[in-house]
Amino acid sequence: MLVGGSLQTCSSFFPDNCDKQTQFSEAKMQNKYRISEQAYQRLVKNSAHFVQELKIFDALKANKYSESAFNETDRQGFFSQLESLGISNKTIQHLPDEHYYALLDSHEVYQTSAQGERLKEQVSLMHTENVHSKAIYQAFVDEAAQRAGGKTPHILVVTASSRDPFAVVDFYTSVFTQAGARVDWLPVSAAFVEARQDGQCNELATYRARHHLYDRARVYPVLSDYQQQLCASPEKLRDLIATADGIFFNGGDQSKTLASLIDSEGRETDVLRTMRARVSAGKLIVGGTSAGTAVQAGGTQAGIPVPMLTSGDPATVMHDGVFFNTAPSVRCAQGESCTSTVPAGAVTLRSEGGTGLFHQGLLDTHFSERDRETRLIMATALSRQTLGFGVDETTALLVNTQGATSTFDVMGEGGVFVADMTDGQLVRDWTDGVVRHTVGGRAHYWTAGTQATYSERSWQVSLPGKPVTGRVVASGAQRDGVWRSQITGHCGARDAINWAQFGNHYSVKAAADTVFAKSEAGHCGYQSLPFAVSGPVTD
Repeated sequence: MLVGGSLQTCSSFFPDNCDKQTQFSEAKMQNKYRISEQAYQRLVKNSAHFVQELKIFDALKANKYSESAFNETDRQGFFSQLESLGISNKTIQHLPDEHYYALLDSHEVYQTSAQGERLKEQVSLMHTENVHSKAIYQAFVDEAAQRAGGKTPHILVVTASSRDPFAVVDFYTSVFTQAGARVDWLPVSAAFVEARQDGQCNELATYRARHHLYDRARVYPVLSDYQQQLCASPEKLRDLIATADGIFFNGGDQSKTLASLIDSEGRETDVLRTMRARVSAGKLIVGGTSAGTAVQAGGTQAGIPVPMLTSGDPATVMHDGVFFNTAPSVRCAQGESCTSTVPAGAVTLRSEGGTGLFHQGLLDTHFSERDRETRLIMATALSRQTLGFGVDETTALLVNTQGATSTFDVMGEGGVFVADMTDGQLVRDWTDGVVRHTVGGRAHYWTAGTQATYSERSWQVSLPGKPVTGRVVASGAQRDGVWRSQITGHCGARDAINWAQFGNHYSVKAAADTVFAKSEAGHCGYQSLPFAVSGPVTD
């Protein structure tokens, strides 16, 4: 199950996703931070050379640490307090990841209830307003239940996509418990894998620090102990995988997810090997959202390795192309600290791919809403793939593969875009003194309820709703995403549709075999719609 991200779930961190009847009692509402002498000493311990080499924290060291002067606050409030001490937001934003996260983690507050227990983020699936989000969670549990043989399904949640895997454990374990599963956290991470590989599970804190994660045993003591126990007990780890009916990966950074499943030499861990074997045997369903979806691409298709799409801005890809480089830090993409060797916003791919559980082509997420069609099309063409799949937010693509045949089912709020380069072409030409890329192929857009089968480079697709034979304006014309809005506003049109975006020119024109259908929700689905995108190339 491949989810495009943005599952709008009611929780104490996200009350806007809840109905009006929701109330949380003694719940963690957000991470909090506090300036104190103890926090400063933790910072010295976590990043001593940083404190010694940079003088910006002299104000902290000289401060009297008045309890009344610095109360607990959220991250922005913490930065404001630092600014009052002469440490500007600009200075903080330009800190390298190592020091930025040491600063945050050292000052994070261990929040407790009136009874002294650790406060947890609370979830209410019942009070979640978005029905599609609830349905996707439930569908995953139902799929796991089919593999459980009538018993309560056992689901493992992997939170390795986050820089801080501990921070979202409460969320995911609660979500799937409320959906009817027995849930355990599978505490793999890059630090976990490296500590196991070196036989140094008692030094997990040191390995976490190498990945810019600090002081977690203080903030999440029980979870930290559990991770160390699993690290030191390979048989317990194997038992977890062997009894699981489903494994779900969270969103964040797919490169971090993959690093939790391969060792420092790039070899797959026993966790990944066991997971792949159980999926092949039909005993396990694997799912993920956002990064947890993107990481599943890999393996080979038609003898060509399938890469994993790791980052990038669709606005740059026509003129910059793609880079088979390590993705830059997420803070680089946000305009903060950036030491990447590739241009800002560069579209990056990992040529070796991800887990390889999905080998049909590239995978992309948060798709139509973030105008990622250009990114997916160019990445598909430049990596010599036949297909690229982009899953919209709050939408899931269920995939079942038997031999050379794959079946696809779409559910949720949006749809799935398929860049089909079976007969596509990418050319580079010189016109009027300007070098341009032009890429052409066929696009499919499957709305919720679509069922598709792909075998021997041939499609059989059933689009839901009423076939459209002439131009209509579907009710979803104002939905996010320029490409999606353009087609939805001209659903069924047989003449050319043209628009401009990112400095590129876009054109689609229905062919004799193009099929349109308007879904019950008013969205425009289509199959086999020819497209061409043209844009200037960087000198």
